[in-house]
Amino acid sequence: MGVMQCVRKIRLYGRATPRTMHPDTRPHPGVDTSCRVVREPPYQMRQTCLVKEIALSVTSSLAARLKSSVDLKSRPSGIAFGLKLAVYATLIVHGAMLALSPHVVLKVLGVVLLGVMFAHGVELQHQALHYQGFRNKRFNIVSGVLLGLPMLVSFHAYQDSHLRHHRLLGTPDNKEFFDYGDQYGANPVVSVGRWLWRLSMAAHYLQFVKQIAKLFVPGARFNDNPLVSRAIRRDYLLMAAAIAILAGVSIALHDAFVVWAWLVPLVFVAAPVHALIEMPEHYRCDLTSTDAFVNTRTIVSNAFMTWLTNGNNYHVEHHLMPNLPIERLHDLHGAIAPHIRHYHATYREFYRALLCGTLAPRVIDDMPDNAHGSAGSEAHDAPAADGAAAPAAAQSA
Repeated sequence: MGVMQCVRKIRLYGRATPRTMHPDTRPHPGVDTSCRVVREPPYQMRQTCLVKEIALSVTSSLAARLKSSVDLKSRPSGIAFGLKLAVYATLIVHGAMLALSPHVVLKVLGVVLLGVMFAHGVELQHQALHYQGFRNKRFNIVSGVLLGLPMLVSFHAYQDSHLRHHRLLGTPDNKEFFDYGDQYGANPVVSVGRWLWRLSMAAHYLQFVKQIAKLFVPGARFNDNPLVSRAIRRDYLLMAAAIAILAGVSIALHDAFVVWAWLVPLVFVAAPVHALIEMPEHYRCDLTSTDAFVNTRTIVSNAFMTWLTNGNNYHVEHHLMPNLPIERLHDLHGAIAPHIRHYHATYREFYRALLCGTLAPRVIDDMPDNAHGSAGSEAHDAPAADGAAAPAAAQSA
């Protein structure tokens, strides 16, 4: 028997009591005992009805809001992340084999595949730094450190900066790990020079050189926290050692494999791909607000782009619930989609709007702040962003 049926019986007969409260009472054949009735004085009956009706009203209004913050929470799946790492490693190996091929076409394909995988590895590293890859913290750290090696990203420096970014986004103290110059598009004019600086990730590699130089400075600190500083130092020592070993082996064998299997993919593919993946997340959003619905962007896109970005396309959702496993972000998206102001169906749509000068938040009816996240049943009515169609099951990138 449903809740409302029980309420109707309460109104007619009195207080409803679960059958488990009367284990000695044997029901008469044919009588529905899912909601047992016990008579009580009229004033008690009215009081009970009033309390139950208030409770039902409050419950119904909070149900959708609680869905995103309670029902969606789950522990990270080590199996899922392990499969992601297996796919990543397999594609890295195949990319290296192609990049070392004497055939030009195969070499180019290998370089592109390696570069894309290097960028994808940083997206996987992002999941690990939130400790959302494996249930074991140490496994997250080890995998995160290794995933950052190809693009020279210190796991602990990235983690420290990124978690601070989550806390301070929308405030003057916000600062991200990757520096792209005009980080969020404050300058209305996007020049060729700014695009080249962003896509080359020159600031990141200059910072890497500075950090390596600090390894030779006695007493140099990499962070205000001594423990974090030592961890960051270990990361850079590992990266420096890896580069030295690869370069030494390459020279000893008189082979340029370190150039084709790492340096060329890093500079010409991984850097621009990573920059283009990260650019939409907060670009020209309202960075004066701490509300994730207005300072962050979500791009639905398709299955391939969701895999490549490792779910970071659902970026509003990630900032609302940073501890929600990556695999559950699309569930949260279904509940909050109508309230996301910076929303696009595809990456192509975002960049087309950016280049055409039509990038703007979509108009959403004003609503109370506490209504955010309570849109479970309204998700299918989400208006399209910038004139685009509502997200479909399969979208082009």
